[in-house]
Amino acid sequence: MGFHYYFLYTLNHYPESLEPNMPPLEDRLNTFRKLAENLGATRIIWRYDPIILSRKLDHSYHLRAFERIADELHGATE
Repeated sequence: MGFHYYFLYTLNHYPESLEPNMPPLEDRLNTFRKLAENLGATRIIWRYDPIILSRKLDHSYHLRAFERIADELHGATE
């Protein structure tokens, strides 16, 4: 039909106490990769948000989490 579209996919890794009903991170990464395989890396955009800061979720936590997810999604998004 000629529609131009893309998906914004929020993917971060917070403790279960903050997101109690979230599937495991690996499952969410696999879902992202499958979408990218079916739609193409240009149609799915990864969002790392919201960024919650606390004593346990400090700047270094988010840098490590972001790097891990970015490594896992390499090639699946632009």
